[in-house]
Amino acid sequence: MKEQLEIVVRDAVQEDLPLIYNSWLKQYRESSFTVGITNSVYYSQHRRLIDGLITSAQLKVACDPQDPTKIYSWACGELYEVPVIHFVYTKKQHRGQGIAKMLLEEIGCVEGEHIISTHYINTEKTRELNKLNKIIYNPYLIYSCMGKGISANEA
Repeated sequence: MKEQLEIVVRDAVQEDLPLIYNSWLKQYRESSFTVGITNSVYYSQHRRLIDGLITSAQLKVACDPQDPTKIYSWACGELYEVPVIHFVYTKKQHRGQGIAKMLLEEIGCVEGEHIISTHYINTEKTRELNKLNKIIYNPYLIYSCMGKGISANEA
């Protein structure tokens, strides 16, 4: 049984960005979306895409209240008529403790309601939510969300 962590949620700061970029790029590199893309193309182009997303989206971090540099999880998303989640990452040893759910709620996701995801990773939890039609995967919405202010319903 995992120990119950004390957690505080805060906005990401500049010092958090290396972890965020590293985990986002490495985790998404394993997705089926990136099959056939060379490493040089993927890492340079997807980093540019992340640059655009994090300038317009909310970037939340779940961390240790005694040591705010000790990050357990982070989430990047935007709230439109339907919440748009770009990416959520939780360190392996902290998964299954509801930390990502806490971050999603902080961004504006309400349990039981639909969300749009611009990045898809084939996990058991994602498959479960897809069966319930709770996650709508729409990678093309990324370009609408990057600073244009277009509603998720209009895109």
